[in-house]
Amino acid sequence: MSHLIFIIGAPRSGTTWLAKVFDSHPDVLYRHEPDLVDPAPDIPLVCNEKDRVDHVEAIRRHVDRWVATRNLKAVGTFPVFAKSFDRPFGRPARLLTIGALRLKQTLSGRAVHDHALPTEFHDPKARAPSHVVIKSISALGRAGVLAEALPEARIILIMRNPLAQIASRSIGVARAKLEAYRFKPELLDTPQARRLELTAGVLERATMQEQMAWEWVILNEKACDELTPRANAMVVRYSDVVMRPVERMRALFQFAGVSWRAETEAFIRRSVNYRGPDLYFQVLKDAERSLNKWRDSLSVPEQERVRSVIEQSHLAGLWPEHFRSAAQPLSPA
Repeated sequence: MSHLIFIIGAPRSGTTWLAKVFDSHPDVLYRHEPDLVDPAPDIPLVCNEKDRVDHVEAIRRHVDRWVATRNLKAVGTFPVFAKSFDRPFGRPARLLTIGALRLKQTLSGRAVHDHALPTEFHDPKARAPSHVVIKSISALGRAGVLAEALPEARIILIMRNPLAQIASRSIGVARAKLEAYRFKPELLDTPQARRLELTAGVLERATMQEQMAWEWVILNEKACDELTPRANAMVVRYSDVVMRPVERMRALFQFAGVSWRAETEAFIRRSVNYRGPDLYFQVLKDAERSLNKWRDSLSVPEQERVRSVIEQSHLAGLWPEHFRSAAQPLSPA
């Protein structure tokens, strides 16, 4: 049985880069956001503690489906790595199939969700993958039930400076790279929202960036509250990992029980020292630039509006250089 690893975080928080580092390992099977393809409508996007036990079995069923999917979105993200369980020439065949399906998707105008690989070109006689990595930007509200349903799994929550995360997300909406933003009304029915005295009326008067900031606070506080007491979960800051990537990723691999490989270290060094064009959906990054470009993306008034929200959360203490916080901050791993 393969060991499960979940990488979760808010959109534009570095989840894809972190997941692709794990995917670079030849013994890892990777699934990219399968819960967007198969969204598990029987499990609320925000699971309250009192209802958590009701969703444990449903989570286990859906995880089996997420692992088994061959949907193009879930298995066709770049870069594509060679695997120890591939058939001969499995990676080139997989690359050609993904390229053909993406061309078909473009020509047909259909969504990536509508296409699936007929096979992944894995050798059925080979040893099974030692680990399955599932990356999700939809699981923050389900973090507690994931940890409870799958105690043998490892869960890594990555958080990015909310100024940078909100700046990047705003750019995506403005350029139609992401869907139009809508605050999820179910977030108002959480202990975090009630503590912050957040209401529909407050949201109506808020800018998009302020609404994104409220969402960031509620979902990340909720996930941290549910995960930090658990031995099978770890919380990390994006900035810590990208600035000391080999050291930090070695620690994360050790936590997840994944061996360290030269292929992974080579990919890490290449991925954080990229100097080419800065594309929106791209794993290769100039690490230092990715940490600071929000300064040019958010106006000063927008930055202050985001700060006014974030500083109401104890998580503001994770970035003392950007936010004031009187609360005792969470200590990241």
